[in-house]
Amino acid sequence: MSLASYRAAPPRVNIKCEVKFLREDNDIYVTGLVVTRFLDNTTSDPQGSTLVQFLYFTTVVIENQFLYNESMKIILIILLSYLLGSIPFGVVIASLFRIDITKHGSGNIGATNVMRTLGIVPGSIVLILDLLKGTLATGLAMTVLKDPLLVIICGLAAILGHMFSVFLKFKGGKGAAVGLGVLLAIAPDIFLFTTILTIIIVSISRYVSLASIIGPVITTLLLFIFDRPLPYSIASALVAVLMLYKHIPNIKRLLAGTENKIGSKKNG
Repeated sequence: MSLASYRAAPPRVNIKCEVKFLREDNDIYVTGLVVTRFLDNTTSDPQGSTLVQFLYFTTVVIENQFLYNESMKIILIILLSYLLGSIPFGVVIASLFRIDITKHGSGNIGATNVMRTLGIVPGSIVLILDLLKGTLATGLAMTVLKDPLLVIICGLAAILGHMFSVFLKFKGGKGAAVGLGVLLAIAPDIFLFTTILTIIIVSISRYVSLASIIGPVITTLLLFIFDRPLPYSIASALVAVLMLYKHIPNIKRLLAGTENKIGSKKNG
């Protein structure tokens, strides 16, 4: 209703106003504002008209401020997730041994190449840290944002950060460990199954790359079968495609029979 119509026929007003507040730390966020108006244009009531105008514009201001705060919070958490995923722990741990991991073995910054180059302890540390990147980013989003779509966007941001790290001129690893970390946050039961499957595949074939290729595909199927939130299932399918793309050289070597196995110090 325009201001001109208010002035032309000031309405009789009976207003019910409900405002809910949610305190988070030292900030107060408006979570809901309900205004019910019963208007009768046949009766003049200047005070009622003024009150309606005041509440109308107050509602707009509060809603716009709330939407602005929420939008900024979402953007910041997505950006934080990407930056967290971008931390190249493989490079950091290898640098402690005065090794540039990008110039050794396969040149990949992931746990597998670190393990082949520096041993099982440094490699395991990188694996855990990379996994935690996905878990922390997704866990933060689950705590603050809660919406499954926004949660999985943050998880994807962490994976993309690892694959295309801002600290490595948008180069990076293949994202398998970070993806497992995201899965740990959103579906611990499926994470457990996928982890066991990965151990079995690596133990039998001694190909880490084979487990990294099969794992995301199985995870996607399980998310759909067990009817988990659709954004999670769709995101898992996208990650599976990304994993296949990042592992194209490995797939070629697997088909040619030249892929390196656990214990090998060559290409990986």
